[in-house]
Amino acid sequence: MSERVVEFSGSSWTLKRAAAAPVGPGPNYFDDSPAAVRVTADDALALTIARRAGRWRCAEVIGSRPLGYGRYEWTIDTPGHRLDSNVVLGLFTWSDDPVQHNRELDIEVSAWGALPPRPVGGLCTVHPADGPGHQASFVPPTAGPWTCSLDWCPARVTFTVDGAIVNEVDGPAVPDPETAAPRINLWLVDGRVPAGNGDRRVLIRAFRHVRSG
Repeated sequence: MSERVVEFSGSSWTLKRAAAAPVGPGPNYFDDSPAAVRVTADDALALTIARRAGRWRCAEVIGSRPLGYGRYEWTIDTPGHRLDSNVVLGLFTWSDDPVQHNRELDIEVSAWGALPPRPVGGLCTVHPADGPGHQASFVPPTAGPWTCSLDWCPARVTFTVDGAIVNEVDGPAVPDPETAAPRINLWLVDGRVPAGNGDRRVLIRAFRHVRSG
């Protein structure tokens, strides 16, 4: 974890740092410098994967606190089909509580390193992903801005993309939100070099949480 914090969409976000050894997801190195994560003049969050000091470094921001049940919504300015085939955009919730470990709610956009590159797709997942009905795919919009959201209620979560329902999961597989904070990351599949061998950037226009109840 980094000591650097950015203010975005009315919330504080801590940056992830992993400079000495690669960590998950990926595994990858993560950079906490303004070259990797910055808030633009028009208040968008810019996440960049770039080669610095001889290594490809990724970016992740972590919400400063758990937000509880409600609607989590991310607005993305970068069209999904423009992602490099080795890049993953992650919009998710995560808890470090051992009881909740690996039970995140996850929206990911990627081609997952497919060779030859295939059209970029998306996954809406309640982890562990191998549970019945825990994962569903979608085709991301080809123009921005576009939205991804999850509506988190007791024992139920509904994932939507631009207002269309992609996946709904009910029952005990849905985790408790009280120790889970929102996160946003941009990372490389298996730590691979971007297929285009150049910097990759995504703009997140906004994040919004509306608490239920």
